[in-house]
Amino acid sequence: TLMHMLERYTAYMTKNRGTLLPKIVAMLELNVKNFQAKTYVIVTVNTLRTKVSRIYQLKGVMLHRFTKRVDATSELALKDKNFIEDNVSSLDFGSQSSSFLRQLHDDTEFLKTCSHVGYTLNIAYSRTHGEHCWTLADGLYVYVYMGNTLRSYSMKKQMEGKFKGLKHGGGHSASATPNSYRDRLLQ
Repeated sequence: TLMHMLERYTAYMTKNRGTLLPKIVAMLELNVKNFQAKTYVIVTVNTLRTKVSRIYQLKGVMLHRFTKRVDATSELALKDKNFIEDNVSSLDFGSQSSSFLRQLHDDTEFLKTCSHVGYTLNIAYSRTHGEHCWTLADGLYVYVYMGNTLRSYSMKKQMEGKFKGLKHGGGHSASATPNSYRDRLLQ
């Protein structure tokens, strides 16, 4: 998938220095003994270089999007329902809000034009300031970035969406067209 979009990705990343998309720095091909299929490893810049107090992985869907907390110190990634339950369903970056929303809009539009779905908007909270973070009013710093951005809307993904639609009544699964996936996440 990356090979098909590499030229567009490179052009987009060059024009959009403030992007929330992963910054790919290398792609390695591994030859595994006794294994026929090619295996690739993608190396990206580490967005989180600090300890976080909590992290949410949002897809804009509620079905199967809750993580049961083990304890208060658990480092599990929380999901959409946790985000709402924790009453943080809106982010206010103050004067930076419009630039953040514009960048999120542009990044998801780029992923839509590449027919990608299944990506997450990751929101991590920390008491430590670092690169690529926003300051919140209560002394917390928030790191926002996107993950799982290489999942294309393939025939397999389309069939998964049809099956989940039948099983769960449609409109609730993470399997959606690139247009509806983007629109749902932006809500």
